[in-house]
Amino acid sequence: MQRLCRFAAYWKTDALESLGENEIKLYLDHLAVVEKVNGGTQRLALNALVFYYRDVLKRELGDFSDYKKATGRKRIPVVLSLDEIRRTLACMASGEALMARLQFGAGLRVSELVRLRIQDVDFENRQLVVRGGKGDKDRVTLLPESLVEPLKAQREQARSRYEADRQDRVSGVWLPEALARKFRGAGERWEWYWFWPAAGLAEDPREAGVVRRHHVAAKVYGRAVTLAAREAGIDKRVTSHVLRHSFATLLMRNGTDVCQVQELLGHANLETTRIYLHVEGSKRPSSPVDQLLVE
Repeated sequence: MQRLCRFAAYWKTDALESLGENEIKLYLDHLAVVEKVNGGTQRLALNALVFYYRDVLKRELGDFSDYKKATGRKRIPVVLSLDEIRRTLACMASGEALMARLQFGAGLRVSELVRLRIQDVDFENRQLVVRGGKGDKDRVTLLPESLVEPLKAQREQARSRYEADRQDRVSGVWLPEALARKFRGAGERWEWYWFWPAAGLAEDPREAGVVRRHHVAAKVYGRAVTLAAREAGIDKRVTSHVLRHSFATLLMRNGTDVCQVQELLGHANLETTRIYLHVEGSKRPSSPVDQLLVE
C-alpha cells in the first residue's frame, strides 16, 4: 500500500486506473535515476504495481521492460552475537520473543514468519515449510528442537482462537485466489489457519465488506524487535531482518556449507549468500597492528 501511495503521489492523482504502462515505466526510471534507489527497492515497487494492476484492477499490462534498471549495491549485513540476541529476547514479551526465536532459529524473512499456517509447522518431521516465499517459491527449513514445546503451546492458543471464530461464524482466513478457487471452504479449515493469528478481526482490503482474522502484523512484530534491541543497549541498527542475517552468519561460522545455507535461506543466487562469508572466523586474518603488542 505504501508503494502504491508513493506512485500516486508521484503522478499527483488517486485515480490509478487512469495510469498505465508508460506511467509505470517513467516512475521506475525516476526511482533509478533521481532517487537512486537500489535494485531491490525498485523491484519491490515494480512487483507492487504489477500486482495491483493485474490482480486488483484485473488489467493486463503491456511491455514496459525497457525501464532503467537500478544498480545493485552490496551492503555488509548487520549481525548480532548470541549474547546480543539473548539480551534482545529478554526485553521482549513472551509471544513476540517466541516469534523472534523462530525467525532466528529458522532464518525466516519477516513476511514468511507472520504468514505461517498451522500445516507449515511440521512437528513430526521437525521442519518448517515456507510456502510462496520470495519469488513465489516453496522451501523447507529448520524447526529448532528447543522450540518444539513452546511452539506446540502456541498452536494450542491458535486452536482456541480458531474454534471461537468458527463458533462465531467468522469468515475464513485469506487464501491466494487460485487456492481459494481450487479448495472451496479451505479458509475455514484448521490446517489453513494462521499460526500467529491477530488478536482482533479486521476488514479484508482485498474484499470489501468481508471481515476476517488476519495474521499478526509484520510491522507490529518488527517494531517490537527494534525497541527490545534498543532497550538492551545494543548500539546497532536492529530490525527483525537482522535475525535472519544472524542465522546465516552463525551457521557459516559453525562450518555449514554455503550451498546448504543458500537452500535454507531460499536465495536464488549463491552470490547473495556469499555476503555472509565476511564473518567466517576461521578465515579472518589478524591485523598487523596486533603484533605490536607481542614484539
